[in-house]
Amino acid sequence: MSIASKLVLVTSTGILGAAGWLALAEPTPAGLTPERFGTSQPIPRPHVEGLAPAAFDPRGAERAAISGHVRDGEGRPIAGATVCAASAAEELGASERRARPCTSVRADGSYRLDDLLPVPHRVTAGASHFIPQAHRRGAGALSRELVALRFGQEERGVDITLLPGGVELVGIVRDLSGGELEGAIVEAGDATGRSGADGAFSLWVPPGEVFVTATAEGYADMQTHGRAPGLTLEVLMTPESVFLGRVVRADDGSPVAGAEVSALDASGGGRQGLTFTDASGNFRIDALRPGTYKARALDDEGYGAAEALVVLGLAETSAPVEIRMHPAFLVEGSVVVAGGGPCDRGSVTLSDPQGQRSVKIAPDGRVRARGVLPGNYAVDVRCEGFVSEPSYSPLTIVDRSLREQRWEVRRGQALRGSVVAATREPVTALTVMASPQLDPSRPKAQSTSGSARAGGDGQFEIMGLLPGRYQLGVYGGDPPQLREGPEIEVREGHDLEDIRIELPAAGEVRGTVRDVRGRAVPGARVLLRGSTYVQTTSLDDGSFRLTGVAAGAYQASVSRSDQPMRVQSGKGDEAPRVEVEIGETAVLNLVVAAQDGKISGRVVDGDGEALTDVFVEVLREPEGGPPGSALRDMRWSMDRGLRPRMTDLDGRFEFGELPDGTYTLVAHRRGGGEGVLERVALGSEALVKIAAPGSLVGRVRSPGGGGPERFSVELRDAATGYELRASFFRTDGTFSFPQVPAGQFVVAVEAPEGAGKAEVALAAGERGQVEVALAGRVTVRGRVLDLDTGEPVPGMRVKFGAEGKEAVISSADHVDERSVSDAEGRFEVADVPVGRATVIVTARAFGATSDHETIWTRARIAGSGAVELAPLQVPRRRLQPGDQAGELGMTIQREDATEFPEARRPTVAFVQPAGPAARAGLRVGDAIIAVDGHDVTGDHLHRFEALTRVPVGTELRLDLARGSSVRMIAGRR
Repeated sequence: MSIASKLVLVTSTGILGAAGWLALAEPTPAGLTPERFGTSQPIPRPHVEGLAPAAFDPRGAERAAISGHVRDGEGRPIAGATVCAASAAEELGASERRARPCTSVRADGSYRLDDLLPVPHRVTAGASHFIPQAHRRGAGALSRELVALRFGQEERGVDITLLPGGVELVGIVRDLSGGELEGAIVEAGDATGRSGADGAFSLWVPPGEVFVTATAEGYADMQTHGRAPGLTLEVLMTPESVFLGRVVRADDGSPVAGAEVSALDASGGGRQGLTFTDASGNFRIDALRPGTYKARALDDEGYGAAEALVVLGLAETSAPVEIRMHPAFLVEGSVVVAGGGPCDRGSVTLSDPQGQRSVKIAPDGRVRARGVLPGNYAVDVRCEGFVSEPSYSPLTIVDRSLREQRWEVRRGQALRGSVVAATREPVTALTVMASPQLDPSRPKAQSTSGSARAGGDGQFEIMGLLPGRYQLGVYGGDPPQLREGPEIEVREGHDLEDIRIELPAAGEVRGTVRDVRGRAVPGARVLLRGSTYVQTTSLDDGSFRLTGVAAGAYQASVSRSDQPMRVQSGKGDEAPRVEVEIGETAVLNLVVAAQDGKISGRVVDGDGEALTDVFVEVLREPEGGPPGSALRDMRWSMDRGLRPRMTDLDGRFEFGELPDGTYTLVAHRRGGGEGVLERVALGSEALVKIAAPGSLVGRVRSPGGGGPERFSVELRDAATGYELRASFFRTDGTFSFPQVPAGQFVVAVEAPEGAGKAEVALAAGERGQVEVALAGRVTVRGRVLDLDTGEPVPGMRVKFGAEGKEAVISSADHVDERSVSDAEGRFEVADVPVGRATVIVTARAFGATSDHETIWTRARIAGSGAVELAPLQVPRRRLQPGDQAGELGMTIQREDATEFPEARRPTVAFVQPAGPAARAGLRVGDAIIAVDGHDVTGDHLHRFEALTRVPVGTELRLDLARGSSVRMIAGRR
């Protein structure tokens, strides 16, 4: 039976459960039936002398209960309110975390939730016309939401107070065929509900922008966004794909019970579908989207990774995969607060040159990192509301687990205050952020940052700060905006009280989005670009409203389903504009091109035979974008673009309601294979051909010979944006990627021993082979200097990415103090792979403000031991806090990913009539080679944005590839 036929069954029955989908899927090999995977429960591994004791398994314990009352602000009971519980405890699998036990509140306001697993839960309540809330205990920064449950006991007094002001969010849940889904769990913040027999749902939420998550048995989870009230949301669910397998010990093949198994998304989606093995070592990971996955298993003292990647098509169940588990070790300890008490919220991260593992801190302060391989690990500890030590002793794991570790954090200073509007009324639902200001005289000094949500009275409290200067900022509102607050100084031993952040007076913009025929366009994103960026979503009647907009001039743009829409401005290509004044309401009625276009066609194989059950996506191509840009944007992205289609029994598909433009069609076949057709015009009858997929196998050689024990491989085709990445363990240096489309690929490999890169071309259906030799690692030393003056720049962190891979900065990164530039601008970074590297230079602390810009550049690393790098030059920040950003009146072409990095230059894609660029004589197609005498080509391309981000009135000199220079003055936006 085809998937198209299965979807028809879903339409007629409302919802087809997981068992139904399994019954319709491919046959499962003997001995590994879906029933065994679906009904088995994880069984904890028995304790053996010399091995780590098994973690507590809540499933075998006596169940717990929660009870309390739901009242309004006056203390009156809210009968009929819905109370739900949810848990994200580390001991639970993904399906258990998706569960939402709910109950209705009785007439006296009381409720009781029974049969709960004895793990921490978050409890929420909602009711008509009220804003939903979660139960909280305590106040300020130390308030907590989780309710700790003990087996066999009832936690009483879990009370929730609801406040008025809720609005109704309505929508409908459908499957890919358009059929309605009954019983889907729909969540928006603290609101939880279920879809009815007609797929419809209703939630009461705070007014404004909402983010919605839907889960349903037999389907992959889905997220979407919208606005309430006034917009009907459509949530489109994708039938789940399922990953089956078994975990056994590598030495004797015996099953491993209670192992933690995840599906690692090779397309960069992270860890998916956590589950645990049953008594026979079997596992089942459900609710997956189509994609390429690698299974990983962790035990207290075991680590395993499947040798092969698995490609899952739509509604496909894999053949069982075997994971062989090798000896590894447990890191166990606790995070405590100096002076007494555990840290009850945060994480511990273990890092080595191959990557990092973050483990959540349990409410009692415990930390358990399972399946850690031998090696040397840097340790980072983050405890919310407290200050970590400047550094923690690294861990060296050789041949035994590390238990009874103890990491200490301490109390810092606090900021307390309120956020008020220009009218002096308190502002709620905003996040206040404190970002450290770097002190050049103490470039390697530890810094802290913090944030807190303003309460119902506008009050906020940020804890865990070190002495120093901080820039306060406020994010949120409707629409969400980032606004600067005051700069403050925190002194040792002194909390700051009564801080007052007053939001500036503002205006608002109201209007409509309609097409040229006068029809309302709901669900369109309206973006205003001026002194700040604000956006909102049009409602069912096409109307929109933006409040709290700073005074000034703005340009408007419109998109729908993440695709730009052409707006009729009446002034040629100029974007529509609006002027916002304080206390006034500006009107902006936007007219977009009609969305009446259609594209239909067929999908066939290499022999011209029609293909059923093919998943087809469509994306409007950006105007002036390089070839392949739309394809790179849509790679297996299930929540981008227009609603995907499935081919029928004749291989046909059709898309309607398309705006003007040209399109890229991408067809994905169950079992592998991809067809791409670009530059498709509206009204076309398209023929998309899917060629047989190829595969790639390879071998990695270490500098000293042989294959590395563990390594990661990234496969990337710059022309199409196709990317896969996976880690391999104890494969003797071999790796393979199944079902790879034709293309020109870069294969980048990284291992503790070093990194390497190779290139390989694959034709359709070809089995390619590649060998990658790893170059060693070295210590890199150098200096960070000011681009203009050549003076040292202290306090900048330097990070390298291996050849063929990008360096990435995240808040969870371990910061080696040697990698931070000192007073002379000097830095030192260990374990840098030899080869062509990407380099990031940024402020020491993540999110900190600096006088200098962050840069991305490239460098060639050669030699052995310790090598000296040419100075890294960073531009000084030209746009200071409080400055009004200038407008240049032009846009730059997107980078062509297929172009050699050395040849890249900022190229003008659009010149605004009568704008600064037009007055200076710039033309579309002009390539810019320097700004104010500084090279902005090739490895220095990053400088262009930094050097042209300037205040109003700044004069810039641009040197052009055509041999002339122009001068322009940044104007007002």
